[in-house]
Amino acid sequence: TNNRLYGPKAAGAWPGTYVALVGPTGSTGAAGATGATGSAGATGPAGATGPTGAAGAAGAAGATGPAGATGATGATGANGNPAFSGAGAPLAATGANGDFYIDTTNNRLYGPKAAGAWPGTYVSLVGPQGPAGTGGGAINQSLLVNGDFQLNQRAFAGGALAAGVYGFDRWKAGAAASVTLSSYLLTLASGSIAQVIEPALWGVTSLASTQFTVSADSPSLALTVTLGSASGTIPAGAGRQSVTLTTGAGDTGNLSLTLASSGSVTFGRVKAELGASASAWMPRPLVQERELSERYFRRFTCAYNEPIGSGAFQTATTATFFLPFRVTMRAVPTLTVTTPGGYVLLAAGGYTYATAISALGLATNGAAVNVTPTSAGVTGQGSVLLGNTGAGAIDFSAEL
Repeated sequence: TNNRLYGPKAAGAWPGTYVALVGPTGSTGAAGATGATGSAGATGPAGATGPTGAAGAAGAAGATGPAGATGATGATGANGNPAFSGAGAPLAATGANGDFYIDTTNNRLYGPKAAGAWPGTYVSLVGPQGPAGTGGGAINQSLLVNGDFQLNQRAFAGGALAAGVYGFDRWKAGAAASVTLSSYLLTLASGSIAQVIEPALWGVTSLASTQFTVSADSPSLALTVTLGSASGTIPAGAGRQSVTLTTGAGDTGNLSLTLASSGSVTFGRVKAELGASASAWMPRPLVQERELSERYFRRFTCAYNEPIGSGAFQTATTATFFLPFRVTMRAVPTLTVTTPGGYVLLAAGGYTYATAISALGLATNGAAVNVTPTSAGVTGQGSVLLGNTGAGAIDFSAEL
């Protein structure tokens, strides 16, 4: 076991010492030459499956496969219904059941044909004529102001008008007249009404030798129209009725248009336009219509606390106020005051009623008026002229 030598045995006992049969380990010898390769051992068992690797790049598209076989032919569809055409209604022999026919002369569609016959009715391919359109140029501009009678600065309630007296803005009685208005429908019970057309308002110097068409809505009786030296008749009838006139060579100044009838007549929305035909009524914006009217007439009403103008006491018994016009008037106007007591003067000490209003200076763009108060004021003190009772009027007129 331990490579040791004991002996000799003496006196019947083995010695306790021994000689080691194996010497100490010698130093490592030089490496020997490599031996020949041994034969391959048997294949070991398969190892466990490793984790899935990252996806590789997409491969190139494969070649297109061959075309499939042609499908079977579908069933034959039902016959369509052709549309025939010709001049006039279709003949009985034309077409088959289910067909249609267009009458190219009268623009009518017949069909479908049924039981060997065309129907006696048809569909018109052309609709009814539409109303006259409104043009975009000056030829359709009415040269009358307040042709629908809606502006009424004078608060005319209807009734009798003496010859030459104005009622609705820009309209006056020609011969003594009786006039009433209901909505947009005017009743001229007797006499005539007139309006003077000013060429300068429309940017021309003369309307002589000019063709006009005068029209009105639904006159109940024929209307006699006089325009300068020309005259004609608007017939009675529903809708827009008109007459075309040409002014004379001598109609070089302002042009008077007069409307009259043989009896009590109702009509609405009067229009006088250049040209040979009437176009539809086309109102101007209210602000524009009012500006056109105020070129000829401007009323300062006396509605409660409505500011009329500002000024100051020139003396204890006279205050001067400036009343500006919104629109430059045609000419320097005249002043007419009704019921001056409808106005009050407001100053630092309170207010006092007016007893008289008179012109100090008149111009086309405004007026300076002197106002006499019921109570003395303070010279130099500022004041405001206000409406108060609603019963008075300060009128400036440059009517033709």
